[in-house]
Amino acid sequence: MRERNKVANVFTDIAPKWNDKGNLIASCIGQKNPFKTEYKNWIRSGMRILDVGCGAGKNLLKIDSEYEDCELHGIDISEKMVEIAKQNSANAKNRIVFANVDFLEFNSEEKYDVIIFNYVLHHMEKPQLAIEKAYSLLKNYGLIMLTLPGTEYLKETFPYCHDVIDDSIGRFSREKVENMFGAFKVVQLLYKKSIFLMRFDSYEQYMQYLKSIGTYQKIVNYSLKKWSTEFERLVMNSYLNAEYITGHYDMYVYFKKE
Repeated sequence: MRERNKVANVFTDIAPKWNDKGNLIASCIGQKNPFKTEYKNWIRSGMRILDVGCGAGKNLLKIDSEYEDCELHGIDISEKMVEIAKQNSANAKNRIVFANVDFLEFNSEEKYDVIIFNYVLHHMEKPQLAIEKAYSLLKNYGLIMLTLPGTEYLKETFPYCHDVIDDSIGRFSREKVENMFGAFKVVQLLYKKSIFLMRFDSYEQYMQYLKSIGTYQKIVNYSLKKWSTEFERLVMNSYLNAEYITGHYDMYVYFKKE
């Protein structure tokens, strides 16, 4: 519960400017968000869909605009995020419900056709338990759609080490993700690797970006602490020596067999 409160506080703080975070990137080459195009290959009208860590509701509102007769549920640990999502969905045509709840404490009598984790699993204290929970809430022949940072994400300033169990900024190797699903009766229908290159106008703007997505805070365990002077110096020197900053998101779709 203590960890949940810390994460909730971070995202409540950044919620008002959540939709503006992309403006901090001066330029970007490549596909930044694979979910934006891939969801259309898996979503259909009439589905019951749960978006875990829904933020301001952007994913469900996209689905609402393109499909009919859906039941759309979004949950987030940030009360402010949920408040914004409810405001944004005032004119939704499908039944859409947002709730402020920790996913591990969430329950539903009726199971879901699709459960979405879009840029959220790496902010969860117990990602394996989250996958187990999702599997239990999924209908037979349902889908889990998962997007999360891959091992090349921000590698110029935060080198990835394969020997570390819990990466400081929450990156997942493909092997780690596939191991998380290893105990379940599922089929991996999609693995898509998206690499993109970002430039920022300054180191200060890069720091603003990291704070706007919760990465800066994750490094200090979602506390109000600042990075140590030594760590800040290492990151800044790495940034100044980099031509660009690499973005890397992996998207997976898993199918529940029974």
